[in-house]
This record gives sequence, structure tokens and C-alpha cells, in this order.
Amino acid sequence: MPDKLRAIEVMLSSRVDDPASKLPDGTSMRNVRERLSNDLNAKLFDLDNLFSVFVNEGSAALEADRDVEQHCRQLVDGADVVLVLYNGSAGWASQGLEGICQTELRVALDQAPYKVRIIRLPETRSRKKIDLEFREFVAGQNVWMSQEVDTYDGIRDESRRALRHAVAEMVHERARLGTRRFASGRGEALRWRRLDFRTRAERMRRAAAEALVEARGGRDVGESSGPCICELKYEAARLLLRVDAVPAAMSVAAAREMVGQPFLRDHELAERLEDGAVGPVHVIACLAGVTEAQAARQLGFPDAMIVPTDFGIYVADAIQKIQIIFLTQCINTSAVNSAVQNLLDWLRSSAEGDLLVRRAEERAQIVALLSQLNG
Repeated sequence: MPDKLRAIEVMLSSRVDDPASKLPDGTSMRNVRERLSNDLNAKLFDLDNLFSVFVNEGSAALEADRDVEQHCRQLVDGADVVLVLYNGSAGWASQGLEGICQTELRVALDQAPYKVRIIRLPETRSRKKIDLEFREFVAGQNVWMSQEVDTYDGIRDESRRALRHAVAEMVHERARLGTRRFASGRGEALRWRRLDFRTRAERMRRAAAEALVEARGGRDVGESSGPCICELKYEAARLLLRVDAVPAAMSVAAAREMVGQPFLRDHELAERLEDGAVGPVHVIACLAGVTEAQAARQLGFPDAMIVPTDFGIYVADAIQKIQIIFLTQCINTSAVNSAVQNLLDWLRSSAEGDLLVRRAEERAQIVALLSQLNG
């Protein structure tokens, strides 16, 4: 007997009984939520419910020994998608600090930003401090957001579009994970495995450099052998990248030492920075995974920003402005392209891209000074 499909849990976050949050036609948010909860409980091939929509008003009262944020974290953990009906109203004051709607959204974005989809409704005219702060908070996020809708039918249609988008992302990510898990023993991945370390590293670094340049625009400015040196267009900046590769697991010393600590030679790139390029930023394509401890050892000291993400690990040193990007599971060209795209998506969605450019500008100044000191 086939397993019953587990429904995709959808958490619905919004105001409920606020009179100012009614739609222009007078429909209350409570009514919107009730109808939406029913309409989104779609069926897959008329066999099983695909979505199970959760609304707060149908749940038990908050336990006395737990605060609002703990409650929100439990709800976000249990949800596969967090669907936010946003109208600029922050809701009742959560713990006296911020509105409950802001608390729910903040917790969701902190824990699992990939789950969040925002449906934009007409903003209320409230000038309360708590509402203004909520609007400023939302404006500063980089998250999936619908066009503005002001009718129930519009909310329903945009909600369905948001859920389709979320489900597609889940499927694509699962497919990428499956590809990385099962593709190592066949095709291009197997051909790469047959190569010696030097040749495999060359294939990996070349694939990463080409993917970066193709994705953002730029040019290859390096030599044909050794680490790839290329420029990447990022907003108004020209980032100088030094792309290298670890052709085996990071635990294999011979593979790891092929890269070493590349930032120790940044002064050799000083001439390439004289015409306005900034950096360098180091990108290392890794055949396998990388732990935070391994990334710290590669940097040489642990006191730095080390962020594990879906593309690998991002390392940034606040003092010397060294930046190293580890792209993991680079088993073939497709996996490299996926890691590069995930990197660029993360830089955009986390707003870390602007900080990366700022550090690269400061690193360029440091490199110029190091070049002078090295004669």
C-alpha cells in the first residue's frame, strides 16, 4: 500500500481582528484567513490534501511557561512555508518591544528565510511608532513578495502563486541534493575522479571562474595555468577574484595544501587593482564538503565571520578584510554552476553583497600597502 502523502504545512501570519486591516470592500482579515485556509487546502490528483494551512485562531492558548518568541519558533519549525499577509500593521505589542506580526516574520526570517513568502495588501494609514518600525523592517528585507492586491480573489491567486513558487524551489533543491549524492559515480563527475589532482583542480577552478563571469558579467584576466584570476561585475564595483580548487576532501593534506593560504600572496595582485578593481576575494571550489573548523584552519585563525550556507562556507576577517568563499560538492560542471548560483542568490538575499564589496575596497587599500612594503 503506497504511503499517504504528508501535507505541506503552511503557517498563515497576519492581523486577525484589526478593523483598520479590512479590505477596501469591507472584508475582514478574519474572513480572509478563514476562506484562504479552505481554498489553499488543494488536492493533488484528487487523492490527498497537498497543503495544510495553519491559522492561530484555531490553536490552543499560549502555554504560561513559554514566551511569544518561543511560541513563534515552534510554529515556524513546524511549517514548511510561512505565508505572510502584509499590510503594514504590526499587531499587538509582543512582549512590549515589537508587534506580533513583526515577531513572527523576524523569527521566520532568522530561522528559515527560504520558507517565507509575503503577500502585499494595501498598507494601513497608521502612524503608530510600532507600525512604522514594522514597515521599515519589511522594507529592509530581501524576500519573495507578491504584487499588491486588494481583493480576496487577488489574495487567493497570489497566495497560490507563492505556494507554487515555494514548492518548485523545494523540488529543485531536492533535485540538486540528489544529483550531488548520486552523480559522483558516473558521467563528468566520474571523469573528473579519474584525473590526477593537478588536472582535476584545473577543471574545477576553470568551471568556477567561467560560471562566475557568465552569471554576473566580467572577464578572465589571469594566466592559462594555476589559479584563475578574473574580474566580476557586482553592482557598480569590479571585483577581482582569485579562483582555486581543492581536488579532494579537505581532510586530504596533499589536496588542501595545493591551495594553502592564498591571501598571503595578495600583494602580487596589486598591479591588477590599480585601475579601480577591488579585492581580491578568494573563491575555492572544493570537491567535497568543508566544516567551519576546516575553514578557520585555512584562514589561520578562528576569530572571523564564518557562515555555513547552501553553497558552502563564507569567511570574512574584520581586521585584514580577507574574504574566502568555499564552494562545496563541486563534483562536476553542473554542481559548480549550482554552487555559484546559490552563492549569488545568498549575496543578494542576505544583503551581504554590499558588505563584500566594502571589504574588498578596504582589502585593496591593504594590498597596495603590502605591495609597497614588499618592494
